[in-house]
Amino acid sequence: MDVEGQVQKHLVTFCKALPVHVSCWRSVIQDAAKPLQTLANLCEQRRHVTAANLKTFDGFEDAQSQLLYQISCLIEEEFLVLKELINKLSKSCNDLKNKLLTFERSTLTLDWEENSELIRGSGFQPPLSRLLQDGLEFSNFLGRSAKNISDRFKSLNLDDEKAIRELQASFDVNLDDGIVGALIALTQYVDNVKAIL
Repeated sequence: MDVEGQVQKHLVTFCKALPVHVSCWRSVIQDAAKPLQTLANLCEQRRHVTAANLKTFDGFEDAQSQLLYQISCLIEEEFLVLKELINKLSKSCNDLKNKLLTFERSTLTLDWEENSELIRGSGFQPPLSRLLQDGLEFSNFLGRSAKNISDRFKSLNLDDEKAIRELQASFDVNLDDGIVGALIALTQYVDNVKAIL
């Protein structure tokens, strides 16, 4: 296979991975909503139970201790669910990044001066330089968003309401505007001529 054929093959592989990656993001964001809210509620309960001071009642300290233990177990369950979702997101980002790197590397020996449809673009496919640039921007945007989620999760202080709100806010990634929506729209017909005929 010639160089342009290799580049086109890796471009198609990358473009086909884009909707799958965005779908993974949508799924994770949707699936994280309930455990994030549950975690916030449990942390608030934990703060209230810890702050309660009813030592005049017999057995209060034992009841408080048991309640804190139960809340901690539930918090741990929500942590495990969130950790699994974050790992899924990280894996998807790494897979996409690897496909982009393979696509980029395939262009290293390409003759960029040649006047081919691959390089200059066509009615079905944008210019190669734009696909590379937008692909990198897309990957970087979602990679930074995933890193932000992961960093907030790893440094979460359960006693800090603001930190919990920031973790929840880190999952608010707009997948319909900006580079995400633009690149999906640009690449939807790459290697899919039948869809427009």
